[in-house]
Amino acid sequence: MGRVQGVWEAQVLLGGAGRGRYQIELGGGRRWIRCLDNQSAWVRAPGSPEAQALGASARAELAEAQALRWLLLRFPWDFREALTGLEEPPEVLLAAAAPGGGEVRIVLDPETLLPCEAGLGGSQVRIVSWKRDRSGVLQPEILEWGRLREHWLGVETHVLLLDSAFRADPSPREEAWAVLRATPGSRPREAESLDLVERPELRVLELGEEESGRIAGLRAAGTAGRLAWRRYRSGRPAGWLLPLREGGEPPRGTVLGRVPAGTWIRWRTAAALAPAEAEQRLLEALGPGWNPAGPLLSLEDPGEEPRLREYLLPVARRGS
Repeated sequence: MGRVQGVWEAQVLLGGAGRGRYQIELGGGRRWIRCLDNQSAWVRAPGSPEAQALGASARAELAEAQALRWLLLRFPWDFREALTGLEEPPEVLLAAAAPGGGEVRIVLDPETLLPCEAGLGGSQVRIVSWKRDRSGVLQPEILEWGRLREHWLGVETHVLLLDSAFRADPSPREEAWAVLRATPGSRPREAESLDLVERPELRVLELGEEESGRIAGLRAAGTAGRLAWRRYRSGRPAGWLLPLREGGEPPRGTVLGRVPAGTWIRWRTAAALAPAEAEQRLLEALGPGWNPAGPLLSLEDPGEEPRLREYLLPVARRGS
């Protein structure tokens, strides 16, 4: 990453349209770090012991640039709807940005049919050149944001990182069992993500497959929370896990269990896949350094067809 005043080395981690980490090496061991985790953003200046939340204007600017980088790296996948059925490629492509909303405007080079300009909100970028990576896929090489020029020396894909990599405070959060659901009117595909997450221990009520009819009553009584995880073993349903509310006690005839703290691979997707296929996809994404450490969990409600599915598979490093 360079500027007129000098050249800086930087590492950029893109975990989605709304999740990124930017680490710039300033020399002498000094680093300038900015983190974006969907709607939250922080900056840690060189020598500062604590991160500071970004103001609304700086947060919006970071979010716009993040969405543009993500869409350009994935081009043309996020523009399939705009390209479908066209006899000739258009000069300008429009697509919805995630997660903050707004419309992305892409100008195509008439010769290469690759993006040469892109804009979202107040952010504009010019794509100076493209190059092929080691697998032959075309990716942006040089981007210009006004006077700021980025030279992408190398792009690695399919990298798994803990979600704490995108937070200014790397410690696990107690609210980490919260989930993301597609809200009415939103596009479920905009919330798709695959990442490694850390989860604290969770006290749950364990119900058998035949006891799904008890879930509504346990919620109404204030014993269980709104979440319901369905457990799968070898692709077959193996019961329900309902988080126990804080201070709650399991009613008579209900088994109290726990989900141990640990590391999970999480997949949020709008794809309608059978649990066995979802588990296979997660195992393929893990790579050789990890092993599954327990059954698959799927966020479900009895009789409800979700717009956005969420799967969790406990994992452990190989040899640990």
